[in-house]
Amino acid sequence: MNSKLKFRAAGTLCLLVLAAELLWPSPLTDSALQLGFAASCVWALRSSGVLGSMGGFTDLGSPSLRSLARIAPVLVLVQMWMGTALRYGAMGPLSHVLVAMMVGAYLLYFATGVTATAPSGHAAYVTAIWLLCVVGVQVLLGIAAYLVRYSQGGTDLLPETQAFSRMHIVSGTILLGLTVVMAELVPNSSRKPEAQSIV
Repeated sequence: MNSKLKFRAAGTLCLLVLAAELLWPSPLTDSALQLGFAASCVWALRSSGVLGSMGGFTDLGSPSLRSLARIAPVLVLVQMWMGTALRYGAMGPLSHVLVAMMVGAYLLYFATGVTATAPSGHAAYVTAIWLLCVVGVQVLLGIAAYLVRYSQGGTDLLPETQAFSRMHIVSGTILLGLTVVMAELVPNSSRKPEAQSIV
C-alpha cells in the first residue's frame, strides 16, 4: 500500500471512529474508540510524509517542549476516562472539573510554547493552533453539558443532555488525537539550543 493510500485510509478511519462514537455510546466503546482515533491520527501523520519533510526549530522551553509533548496525551487520556466515569456514575463531578482545569492549563501552556518557538506554517505550529482552539471548544462544551444536565435534574436521558454530552466526548476525542500528533511532531522537529547551534 503506497503512502497516499495509507493516508487516505487513516483519514477515513478517523472519520468512521468519530461517527461510531456519536452513534454507539457506552463506557467500553467510548474508551476503545478514543484510543482507536488516537492511533488512526498517528497512522495518518506517519503515512503523510510530514515527519520526514519538516524543518526543525529551537526548543527554548523550560521544561522542554519535548518533555511536555510526551506527557500531554497521558493527561488527556486520564481526563477522558474520568469523564467516562462521571457520565456513568462511577465518580462525582468535582474531581473531573478540577482535573479538567489543570489539564486545560497544561495544554494551553504547552501549545503556546510551541507557537512561540516554531516558525509560522510549521506542522507543529499549525497543530498547536488547532489544539488551542479545540481546548476552548472542549471547555465550553463541558460547561454546557454540565449546566444542561444539572438543570434537568442530573439525568443523562434527555435529548438535550445527550447532545451536549456527545459533542463534549467527540471534541475530547479530537483533543486526544491532536495531543498524540503533537507528541510525534514536537520531538521530531524541536532541537535543544546547543544542538541547534552545531548544525
